Amino acid sequence: MISAEQFKTCLQVRNKIQEFAYKHRHIGCPKTLECYCAIASYALKHTLGSETTDLVVGTYDDNDHCWVVLKEQELVVDITATQFGVYSNQGVFVVPNKVDFYVPKRTNPSASFFVNWQYQSPYHGEHHEELKQLIVELRGTVNEQTSNN
Repeated sequence: MISAEQFKTCLQVRNKIQEFAYKHRHIGCPKTLECYCAIASYALKHTLGSETTDLVVGTYDDNDHCWVVLKEQELVVDITATQFGVYSNQGVFVVPNKVDFYVPKRTNPSASFFVNWQYQSPYHGEHHEELKQLIVELRGTVNEQTSNN
């Protein structure tokens, strides 16, 4: 099961990526986050913590896709599943890692390289500094919340 703190972090990352998407409407669909799976998953992995998560590139129902796996809980966390019409928990979709509709093809560091340089590189490269700053801000917010608890 995902912790309340992890869920809150997932929701914060999703909301920040959605703000970014609305700001850059020429990329994908801001409402569903279509075309944002790699960027969102990369941001989520680095906000939750690289040691506790895997970035995964694979397919969701035969569609190219990216998501994060929480290693210890063995859970898929997908904050862009809304692009496939999956709406649950305010846009944070969590399922066991072994479901058959998520098929992994690459994981860390191969997935990170693939995401950064091939999968969504036109978007990532074009707004690299802005995305980097977004991740720094998210990590700061999460760290601040953790220290206040």
